[in-house]
Amino acid sequence: MLQKAFTLTELVVVIAIIALIAAVAIPNVQKFLERGRDAKRITDMRVIEAALEAFFEDSGRYPNFADDGVLDIGECIGDAGNAEGECLGESDIEVALSPYIRGGSPRDPLHPGKDRNNNGVLDNDEKFFYAYDPVHYVNWVTGSCNCAAGVNECPALPVLGFRNAETEAIIHLEHKDTDCGTNMELDAADYNLAFR
Repeated sequence: MLQKAFTLTELVVVIAIIALIAAVAIPNVQKFLERGRDAKRITDMRVIEAALEAFFEDSGRYPNFADDGVLDIGECIGDAGNAEGECLGESDIEVALSPYIRGGSPRDPLHPGKDRNNNGVLDNDEKFFYAYDPVHYVNWVTGSCNCAAGVNECPALPVLGFRNAETEAIIHLEHKDTDCGTNMELDAADYNLAFR
């Protein structure tokens, strides 16, 4: 009895077709994942915003240093840290908001970052974290006030944001209330929201 088998040519053709399909599909899957992470960031911002508003309703103020220990230079949410995006452990802002966020504070899906340039350090566009700054100089219209260090022409308000988005659609469609001040890098954040 004669058995039929695939020839080498047939196997090579099938492997080539699978490789072609993979080459087309993988970049699209990556874009889909990036959009999904940005959607999670926006959802997380809304959760934190609701928690901040609930905190305000209960106490008549937003979390601050004098009453809650939240550093005036700002703090990471999802991990305590500093303005360099080095977020480690629980922060005072997380403690203040814990009664309002079930299951703990959300965390950026790519936190702390991704060394895309393979240079051993996280450049600004590679840092991913959520942040709250209780005293941030807010400039709603670029150039409308002088927000340079030591100059207090802009109002100082609480600001919430995340450092980097991955897709242009999020950067252009969502909040960007301020472009000045440097605490927690919220001036350069792709999303920031000031509380009046």
